[in-house]
Amino acid sequence: MDTSPEASSLAKTLSAVAVLVLLALGGGYWFWQQSLVKEAEPLPELALPDPDAPAVVDETAIDATDSDAEPDEDLEVTEPAVEPVEAAPVAGTGKTFQDAPGSLMVQLPAGSFTMGSPDSAAEFSERPQHSVKLASFAISVNEVTIAEYRKFVAATGRRPPKTEDLDPAKHPVFFVSWDDALAYTQWLSKQTGHDYRLPSEAQWEFAARVGTTGNY
Repeated sequence: MDTSPEASSLAKTLSAVAVLVLLALGGGYWFWQQSLVKEAEPLPELALPDPDAPAVVDETAIDATDSDAEPDEDLEVTEPAVEPVEAAPVAGTGKTFQDAPGSLMVQLPAGSFTMGSPDSAAEFSERPQHSVKLASFAISVNEVTIAEYRKFVAATGRRPPKTEDLDPAKHPVFFVSWDDALAYTQWLSKQTGHDYRLPSEAQWEFAARVGTTGNY
């Protein structure tokens, strides 16, 4: 083995170079490993909402049509103009009139009703029950009074009934025949120019019921 100073110096030099090479290789390896570590770093975990945390409502996302939302005081709301509409007159709904020298009359509206009574509570002439439709007509509010009938007797010379003991202004005339009653309506028609006649059975029942549907 050469132990000369030159050989020793060369050996030291070679040793130093070897150390530098190793250091250089080690550093490169470290840097290369570091780069691998950086590339292999896991992605950050997503923050999951806490199920126990109170919900946060985004007020900007609330529907403007929400019934709880307060109206904008500055917003002007123009309501559509509503024109007043007058109710159309209905013919024959309780209108009263009087033709001198006749009785006070009331106009009844057109309509239909069930005439008669059921078999369980009816006379022979009141059954079977059936529907009757009537046009509007007028009928006297009260029976013809003695005073009203006396005007007819005085004008025509017809025989008067015996009603001396009764109040002629308030008591209805009686003791008159069907012919007497018919003659009275004919005389009244001539005096007023209107068509007066005796009511039919259906008209009388319709007026007497005044809208009720019970037994008749």
